[in-house]
Amino acid sequence: MIVNVGDEYQGGIVAYIFNSNDNGYVKDEIHGIIVAKNDISGKYSYREAINICKNYKDNEKYGWFLPTQKQLNMIYEKRGLIGNFNESSYWCSYDDEERAPKHQAPVICFDKAQLINKTDIDNRCCVRPVRRF
Repeated sequence: MIVNVGDEYQGGIVAYIFNSNDNGYVKDEIHGIIVAKNDISGKYSYREAINICKNYKDNEKYGWFLPTQKQLNMIYEKRGLIGNFNESSYWCSYDDEERAPKHQAPVICFDKAQLINKTDIDNRCCVRPVRRF
């Protein structure tokens, strides 16, 4: 089966397909990142966003999580193919959580195309779960 960015697949929309330089790439297999079809309704704190993503299920598919900065940036770049985004700020996790500040987390402002690396975790932002396939 051939899938492309923007295709509906396994309960979400394909946001990224791994290439040979990516962790998770397997020769002669298709793997990547799927994004939920829609935002989670409402805005949430960072801790709420992590839990919502962890407990999210769509089409009986589990294993969703809050995207990392790198993943959300890739999603931002393909947002026109994926669709259904707000012109708002979205939570993402640090690529290296162990080095992350305890009371701050990153967001990507979709209205300004800007990464804000240190946002108070009690702020309320949009959430869009992702998972690997």
